[in-house]
Amino acid sequence: MKTFLSIVVLFICQNLFCQEYHFDYYTVYEFKKTEKEKAINTKEIYYSNSKDTSYVFFVKINNGKMTDCFITDYKNQKTLFFTKSDSSMSDMTNFNFVKTLDLDLKECRSIKNFEYQINYGSTKGSKTITIGRFKDKKLIEESFYITKPSTITQQQQYNFGILATPIWCEKFDLKNEEVIYNSYFMNKGRKKNIRILLEINAISFDLKAS
Repeated sequence: MKTFLSIVVLFICQNLFCQEYHFDYYTVYEFKKTEKEKAINTKEIYYSNSKDTSYVFFVKINNGKMTDCFITDYKNQKTLFFTKSDSSMSDMTNFNFVKTLDLDLKECRSIKNFEYQINYGSTKGSKTITIGRFKDKKLIEESFYITKPSTITQQQQYNFGILATPIWCEKFDLKNEEVIYNSYFMNKGRKKNIRILLEINAISFDLKAS
């Protein structure tokens, strides 16, 4: 009887996408649209698994309120949305699963509108990565990343929001084993979409979607 029930449960999970995710570290970034912003109004939190980079749990907080909360599962090509089960932003462990949407990597891989150029360098003892995006050989956009060593993970770029999807969509590869502590885009000589690392720590945290 137990064997039969186990088979039934396995069948249901396979069809309804029962999935448990484990996270062993997290990063917190201050986000600013421009350099003129003074207060830290927006934080981006990434929960990640240092041994499995195929998924990342992203939480965005604006003025103390959560505005985004989802797991991007690149391996299973799913986006799983959650809500907070309480209003406390100091306790970031209580979440309720809401829904799942499909993630079409095949479609994004088929789009060939842009070419990318990767440059590696250093500044003030830190390593740097510059990514140029080109269309018809014209530079459209340029982003910059400053990194530093970490004992927690050597694969963080696969779970860093603005890099993870292009990497999984096979737009470019990065040679990097350090943590990104500063990133920004350049627009008409001005920095925009600036992210500064506030915190990186080990954690043991599980989420279930079913």
